[in-house]
Amino acid sequence: MTGTQTAPTQTARAILAIVVILLFGSCAKIKKMKMPPSGFEDTILEGRIKELYWTDSILANSDILVIAKRGAIDLSGIVATEEMKARAETVARKVAGVKSIVNRIELQQ
Repeated sequence: MTGTQTAPTQTARAILAIVVILLFGSCAKIKKMKMPPSGFEDTILEGRIKELYWTDSILANSDILVIAKRGAIDLSGIVATEEMKARAETVARKVAGVKSIVNRIELQQ
């Protein structure tokens, strides 16, 4: 090929080079993206557990506080029976992403 190129060919090659650079640059950025911060994941865990409580025939009217921190779940509040306390823990364990549970739920006096 000779050293002379027509203006349209040079322009087309320059545009192609820019497109390739942009595409590879975008791909590199996508690969570097990480999962959302753990606070976001914890909020999702809390929501999933609470949703299961609301739809559970035994726990639907309970007042249980659910706090998640890096997959560790802390349950607190007051319930009427030992069955409710145990069920709250059992239901929370069913949620994917739960790593551990501390059950601080107290029984109503």
